Amino acid sequence: MGKYATACGSLLFGLVVYSCGADDGATDRDGASGASDAGEDNAGNGFGGSDSDAEGGSAGVGGVSGSAGSAGDPGSDAGGYAGSSSGGTPAGSGAGGVAGNGNSCDVGEVASTGTQDNLDLFGTVIYFGEGAALAAGRYRVTYVDGCMKYGGGQDWTIHAYATAEPFGWWFVGETTADKIVAPPGTEGYATSNGAYATFAECVAANLALPPLEFDFAGGKLGVWLQDSPYSDNMAGEAGRNPKWQLTLLAPCEEE
Repeated sequence: MGKYATACGSLLFGLVVYSCGADDGATDRDGASGASDAGEDNAGNGFGGSDSDAEGGSAGVGGVSGSAGSAGDPGSDAGGYAGSSSGGTPAGSGAGGVAGNGNSCDVGEVASTGTQDNLDLFGTVIYFGEGAALAAGRYRVTYVDGCMKYGGGQDWTIHAYATAEPFGWWFVGETTADKIVAPPGTEGYATSNGAYATFAECVAANLALPPLEFDFAGGKLGVWLQDSPYSDNMAGEAGRNPKWQLTLLAPCEEE
């Protein structure tokens, strides 16, 4: 490339949508009747809806004269316990806390397989799901790790130019001509225009960037480096090329 220019549960592939984990605590159950024979000691304990890798649910509501349920622990699978009655009339039937949203919509991560021994691999599209069709919907892409150089005498970066044109990273569809969106990443090929002198500085700067959300019509989706030639590039340290995570935001329920 002319690098010294001055410009600067379940996601089932095949169009089946991921399950979003949380169901708004729809499986919550009322606690069993707090009144055993005496109506005092055996309080019912309901549980919140189940979830995975989620922030804990909100506190359950206690029954009449019962105490409120506890909030779910962050990252736990279930919502808070239901409130327990202390001889209330009627006996406590507090509902469990509502579980939070989980991470079952995560599609996965992709990174270029380019190496110093085979820099042309930067020109190969690396697809999510090994090339399976992704569902249509709204997605979030988040930078995870890695940087590279567009030339041995240049500096660490993600995109050589703003908007990844004419050289930078793209999420593409069936072909490299089908450019969907440029993923989050710092811009510039030299420290004078946005690149970083060290690999660690580049990674830290990119980790601070916000994720990007975009709408996708569905189909294959992969990452590709738009550049020419690839032979003068420099791969990331210890094989750490730019890497991104993809998450399906909506719709995200089983159909």
